[in-house]
Amino acid sequence: MARVPHVVYSSVASADRGTGVPHFESKHAVERHLRASGAAFTIVAPAMFMDMLLAPWSLPGLRDGRIGSPVPADVPGQRVAVADIGACVAMVIEQPDRFAGERIEIAGDASTGDELAATLSRHAEREIRYLETPMEQAGGEDLEKMFLFLNEVGYQVDIAALHDAVPEVAWHDLDAWAAGQDWTALLAPQSNWA
Repeated sequence: MARVPHVVYSSVASADRGTGVPHFESKHAVERHLRASGAAFTIVAPAMFMDMLLAPWSLPGLRDGRIGSPVPADVPGQRVAVADIGACVAMVIEQPDRFAGERIEIAGDASTGDELAATLSRHAEREIRYLETPMEQAGGEDLEKMFLFLNEVGYQVDIAALHDAVPEVAWHDLDAWAAGQDWTALLAPQSNWA
């Protein structure tokens, strides 16, 4: 790392809080190594990505009018738009002295599953219901531990303080992010020939 003037590391919000979630813990191990290395660094630690709501595994459910996870419908979850992660990282790269040695947890919004479904329904102009899925369908032990953490503790980004400290980033809330999506194309029926 001797030739790298400033390392920007993408971690995850709450990774430094002893969550017991394997992929959070591995990111925190990298953070500790980076701090011990003596290199100039900034750690950017995003919450859940809003854009994952449109991942290939989510779109079939959305097309059928549902979205869900093992998190109960009334538990708020913090999310951040991928565009805002990019804008934040670009700013860190452009202003390394401003953010040197910092760990920046980032999120644009906190909303429950029911609020998520209502927002998506409004923008998609069709009903989308939130369904709490069984924990066994989370996708393995690592994801089960993550969803248990999200159920019991959750990300704890101080969203208002972040947005005040870094006003240069647009910081999309869920509504603004959803307004920027092409719901007609996203939810169009898919041909078996596609």
